Amino acid sequence: MHSEYVEIGGFDVRLNIQSRFDNKIIKKKHVICNRGGKQKKKSCDTLGTSGVRRKGNSNSRAIGCQAKIIFEYVYGTPDYKVFQFDELHNHPLEKRSDLKKSRQMSYSKKEFIVCASTSKIGPSMAHKLRASLRGGYEFVKPKVVDYKNLRRDINKVIGYKDAQMIVNTMNNRRALYPNYSFEFNCQDDFRTVCFGLMKKAYYVEFGDVMSFDANFRTNKYRMVFVPFTALDHRKKLVTVGPGLLSNERIKSYSWLLKAFLKTHGKKPTLVLTDQDAAIKQAVENISYDLFTNTYFRRRFSKLVWDINMKPDVFEVKWGLLMKEFNL
Repeated sequence: MHSEYVEIGGFDVRLNIQSRFDNKIIKKKHVICNRGGKQKKKSCDTLGTSGVRRKGNSNSRAIGCQAKIIFEYVYGTPDYKVFQFDELHNHPLEKRSDLKKSRQMSYSKKEFIVCASTSKIGPSMAHKLRASLRGGYEFVKPKVVDYKNLRRDINKVIGYKDAQMIVNTMNNRRALYPNYSFEFNCQDDFRTVCFGLMKKAYYVEFGDVMSFDANFRTNKYRMVFVPFTALDHRKKLVTVGPGLLSNERIKSYSWLLKAFLKTHGKKPTLVLTDQDAAIKQAVENISYDLFTNTYFRRRFSKLVWDINMKPDVFEVKWGLLMKEFNL
């Protein structure tokens, strides 16, 4: 009855206090307006120059509303009675469509958000798409923030399990396609992960000259993207195998290089790298066993700059490289 009254009245409620008897039976239950209570005071030094992080503004809606209802247990029966009821609010009431109960999402709506996410559509764009399909925003009860909160909660549930999901997907694909290669190594429950995804066809054709360098870290997982790159017959860069590393240690680079050569079974004639010290050490550590008769040149960054910005200079340098290493 009270739930229907709240919905018609235009406000949300939440449980505030409840007391119990020794036998764990609830004695009293306080249900207050969602805008009841007081905001917690947060100190914020706007003139501070220290490294202390400033606290942002709270999005709490508490403004001290006194509207509430208290239910009391009727001793000796399974029933409760209304002990106290205060119905006056100190704020305007809301539309019925804006209430939390009206904004609850069904399973199909949640499934739509998940499917949109797997298609690289974020919560905000998914909300716009849903409104367009339904004929207007007035027909979509959940708000944009509800879409964002659901996506956040899904990420919390998945946690580190998404690494295992990737491994399972890649292993299934490797079982179906004989030429598909995928290597991974993990420690400490996927907190130190290395992935290697190899593209064999490109390497067979253009693998005589190869480059690799630590490119960037992804925003979400803070993993290092390491592309293995070759140059095709049109002088365009093609990826012959990307890797993902959780750190930039020599051990991780060494593992990725070994996985790359294990997959392709062919050593490049010329390897170009950037100025990364860890990559240089990793190459030197395994070059005697795996990269015999392979020449390393740490000038990849300059070569890429010439490809993109100075095509005439690149033609000359590339011609010299082809002549020197019989490419």
